[in-house]
Amino acid sequence: MKNESFIKISWIARFLSIAMLVVCCFLPFASGLTMSSGGTFKSYGPLFSFFFLGKLSSGVASYQAKTVAVLPLIGYIFVILSLLLLLLSFLKYRNNRISPFLRMAAFLFSLAFSIMFLCSHRSLSDVLAYAFLSKYSDAVGNTIYKNTAMDFAVYGMSIFGFLSSLSNFISLVFDSTIDKLRAGYYR
Repeated sequence: MKNESFIKISWIARFLSIAMLVVCCFLPFASGLTMSSGGTFKSYGPLFSFFFLGKLSSGVASYQAKTVAVLPLIGYIFVILSLLLLLLSFLKYRNNRISPFLRMAAFLFSLAFSIMFLCSHRSLSDVLAYAFLSKYSDAVGNTIYKNTAMDFAVYGMSIFGFLSSLSNFISLVFDSTIDKLRAGYYR
C-alpha cells in the first residue's frame, strides 16, 4: 500500500513537470528586458525576438535584432529537449530500460536551461545594444547592461525550469528510479 502511494506521487510529479515545461515553451512570448532611463521604463520583447532575430518592440518603437543571444537560444533548445524526453519516457514506459535514462536526461536538461536563463542578462543586453546601434560598442553594451533588468519571461523560464526539475527529481526518487540507476539495475 505504501508503494502504491509512492507511485501515485511519482506520476503526479511527472505530470507537473510536463505541465511546467509546456508553460516554459510559451513564456518567451512575454517581454525579455526592461530598460530604465530618466525615470521611465520600457520593456523590450518578446523574448523570442532576442534569439530568433525578430523585432524588439517597446510599444512605441521597434528595432530589428541583428545578432542572436546564444545562451537563451541554447536554453530554449534544452526546454524543447527536456519536454520531448519526458514525453518519450511516457511512450517508452513499457520498456523499463530506456525510460529512466530519458527521465534523468530530462531532469539534467531542465536544470541546465533554468541556470542558463538566470545567466543570460549580459547576452540579452548585448543583443539590444547591437539593435540600437547596428554595431557593437563596449561602452554602449555596458550602459545598457547596467540600465536593464530581466523581465518575467526570463525569470519565469528559470523558476518554472527549477520547479520542473524539482518535480522530475521527486518523481525519480518516489518510484526508486535513482536507486535502481545507482545499483545498475537497468544494465
